Amino acid sequence: MVISPVQTYALTESQREMYSQNNIMFYDPNGMACNDFTMGAFTGGKTEGLSDLQAAFVDTYHDIAASLSIEYGIPWETVVAQGILESTSGTSAFARERNNFFGIGAYDSDPDKARRFESVEAGWRGYYENIKNTPTYRNHGVFSGEAITNPYVYAQVIKSAGYATDVNYVAKLAKLIGGIEKRAGEKGWQSSAALANAYPEMLENAAEILADSGTSSSSSSKKSIFVCSMTGASGNLVAGGMTLQEAKSFMEPYRAIRPRNYHEPGGNILSRWKINNTGCNSDLENCVAYVQYFICEYANVCMGLPDGRNVVSRLLSIGKGFIDGGTTPRPYAVFSTVRPTKYVPSANHTGVVLGIDTARNKIIIGEAGCYGGLNYTNAKEHDLSEYTNGGYRYAYTDGLIRF
Repeated sequence: MVISPVQTYALTESQREMYSQNNIMFYDPNGMACNDFTMGAFTGGKTEGLSDLQAAFVDTYHDIAASLSIEYGIPWETVVAQGILESTSGTSAFARERNNFFGIGAYDSDPDKARRFESVEAGWRGYYENIKNTPTYRNHGVFSGEAITNPYVYAQVIKSAGYATDVNYVAKLAKLIGGIEKRAGEKGWQSSAALANAYPEMLENAAEILADSGTSSSSSSKKSIFVCSMTGASGNLVAGGMTLQEAKSFMEPYRAIRPRNYHEPGGNILSRWKINNTGCNSDLENCVAYVQYFICEYANVCMGLPDGRNVVSRLLSIGKGFIDGGTTPRPYAVFSTVRPTKYVPSANHTGVVLGIDTARNKIIIGEAGCYGGLNYTNAKEHDLSEYTNGGYRYAYTDGLIRF
């Protein structure tokens, strides 16, 4: 997916408030590029030096790590590598149950002392705060010289300061950092050195931390910079809707997500889209799960949803900017129906309109289901008349979807 913010020129206060309240990323010439810390999602594809699970972790947490790295003056590549190593790519109990990706507070003699963070962002920020507020790290040069922008130097510095007892810790990190750098190149992400050039605040913040006691609150007056990776889980949306072939290609990244079940090792990756134990053979082969994925990746609204027949009513009631489309379909609208369909004889179905061909009286739907496996979870072409007969209700994504 290519994320491009809603471009606004001469942004008014009412527009700013509307975008912020509806969680819409925006570009403000007088402000920041994004209006919140963001998490990405696994885009698939192999990267030398990383397993699929490790690559998924990098894709998911790059944005938040890079943003915090600018704020604190620490290279994000090493922090992500540490997260992979210390949380087993987000699958550890501490990561899943406590949002603690770095074992903060845990001791060999009493691992249950590991801290519990109220959110993923708080868990990641906890790492940076720990480094910032520990004199040993500051005194070993963490916030000076190459350690600010060179992930390999930073790894050596924190190890020499006593971060880990494993004699092979730096070598393990270096191997992961190499894979992360390759993935960053593939995705077009900026290295820490490039971020420091683009955002002088990164060096200034490191100098400030080094100069003071390191105990000031994380809610200081420093301006936060939000990094948008410009990539996400899926293919590109096509303005005006897709052909059937384009829609099938668009669905492939969703079909390729692994693991496909929340309870499998690494399955907490699915929590990005609020997908959790849907009751299907695969948690992704569920119509509501696909809609959750779509609105999260393309409308930046990540939330759990009710059964298929009530999805649209829920979207229209949450105040996030969805528009009531009544019974008229439109590209990238979400639908709900209680009627049995050709592929869903039990009714109570939901999905996404990916294209409309009025000349051929056809509509192209992206949908998933608890039956038929991957052969069902795909884009399919139906008769347009079936979707305009009053049995389907639509929530338009106008203003939320970015091309």
